[in-house]
Amino acid sequence: MDVPSTKPLWVRAGAATASSALFAAMLGIAGCAGGSGSLRAGAQTVSPSDFRDAGEVQADAPSIEVSPTPPDSPRVISAREARGGDPDVLTLVGRPANIDAQIRRPSPTAPIGSDSSADSGSVAAGAGVAEEGIVVDKMVGQINGRPVYAAQFLSSLDDLLRAEAIEKSREEWVSLAGQLIQNQLLERVRDELLIAEFNAGLTFEERVGLFAFIDQIQQGIIDRDLGSAARADERLRDQENVSLRGKAEEEFNREIVFEQLRREVTRKVQVSWRDIQRYYDQNITVFQPPSTARLRVLRVAPADRDRLTLALADEPARSQIISSETTFRSSEGGLIELELGSDGLEAAEFFGPPELNDPATQLRPGELSAPIDFNGSIWWLYLEAVVQPETVSLYDAQNRIEQAIRAEREQAERARYFERLFGSSTMTEQQLGEMRDRLIDFAIDRYLGDGTTDG
Repeated sequence: MDVPSTKPLWVRAGAATASSALFAAMLGIAGCAGGSGSLRAGAQTVSPSDFRDAGEVQADAPSIEVSPTPPDSPRVISAREARGGDPDVLTLVGRPANIDAQIRRPSPTAPIGSDSSADSGSVAAGAGVAEEGIVVDKMVGQINGRPVYAAQFLSSLDDLLRAEAIEKSREEWVSLAGQLIQNQLLERVRDELLIAEFNAGLTFEERVGLFAFIDQIQQGIIDRDLGSAARADERLRDQENVSLRGKAEEEFNREIVFEQLRREVTRKVQVSWRDIQRYYDQNITVFQPPSTARLRVLRVAPADRDRLTLALADEPARSQIISSETTFRSSEGGLIELELGSDGLEAAEFFGPPELNDPATQLRPGELSAPIDFNGSIWWLYLEAVVQPETVSLYDAQNRIEQAIRAEREQAERARYFERLFGSSTMTEQQLGEMRDRLIDFAIDRYLGDGTTDG
C-alpha cells in the first residue's frame, strides 16, 4: 500500500544514514560544526513538569533600568499608529506610574527638556496613566518559563482580526477573536510541551547538533533570497513580522513537533490487512451501494382505459403520460423509488396487495405491465429504470480504508498522549484561561478601541 511519508525534513532531505535518522542527522551536523555550540556542558533540559505559573517571575532575572533621558529626537505617534505596530516606538520597561514620573512625551511645540506636562499635547509614556495613553504591548503570562507578549502573540492573527473588525459587529468580533486566540494559545502550549518532551531525552551532542541544524535551516532561507542574509531578513520582517533567525527557529520547532508526534503517536499506530477487510465488510453499503428501482404507477378510472392504452403505445412518452394522468401519488408523478436488497428486484415490495406487487417484481427496465383491474381502478406499472451506483472493490478501496483507520487511531492515541502531557505539567486550566482573557482584552483594546485615543 502507498502510505504517505511521515519522515521529518532532515530525513526527507537525505541528511540521515543511520538507523535513527533524526539522531544521525543531529550528530552529523554537530560533527561538521567541530563539536562547538552555544550549549554548555552543564545546561539543563526542560521538561513539561518545569512549567511556571503565569504570574511567577524569576528571582534571578536581570533588572532593566529605564533611562530618564528621552531620545534625542522623540516622535509623537497616534494611537492608530501604535496599534499598527509602528517600528519606531520606544519601548519603556517598568511600572506605568514610575515611567509617568520619569518620562513624558513633549508637546510638538515645546522644546526638548522643557516642562510641558500641563500642555494638552503632552502625553505620559506609561500606558494607562494619561487619558490619551495606549498599551503598545504587555506580557500576559509565561509558557514553560518563556514570557508571552500580547502583540507578538497576535501578530499571526493581525490581518484577519483587523479585517473582521471592519466587517463584524463588536459582539461577533469578540466571539471570533476569543475562539481564534484560544485555539492558538492551546496550540502554543501543546507545541511547547512537545518540544520540552523532545529536549528532555537528548544528550549533549544531540543538543549541539540541533543548534547547528537551526543554522542549516537559516542558510536555506538565505539561499532562497539569492544568498543575501540582509535581504532575507528584510523580506521576512516586512512580510511576516519576524526576523531571519526567528523564522529559522519557527521552522525548526515545527520539525521538532512533527518528530515528537511521529515518535509518540504515528509510530505506535499499526493497521493490518485484516483491519482493512473488517472495515470494508462493516461498511459494505458505502463501497457497494444498493440499486434503486424507479417504478411509475398509472391509476385511472375504467372509462379512461382505451384512451390511455393507445397513448402508452408511445414508449418515449410513457413517463410523461403517467406523470400527467395518474391519480396515484399525483404530486410525485406516480413515482416509487425503492432501494433493492441483495436479492434484487424479485424480492422487492412496492405494494402490499400481491395483485399489484407481483406484476411489478416481474418487470424489466423499460417494460410496461398489462392493464390491471384492481379495487375499482385500472392500473399500469412501468419500470422506468434500475439505477446501479458505482461500486468500489476492496482492492481499489484499501488505501482509503487504511488512511481512515490510521487517522482514527492516531486521533485517539494523540488524545491520550496530550492528556498525559498536560497532566504532568504544572500549568492549570485556570492559568490558561487567565492568559486567554488577558490576550482577548488586549486585542479588544488594539483592534476595536473607542476612538478616543486615535489622533
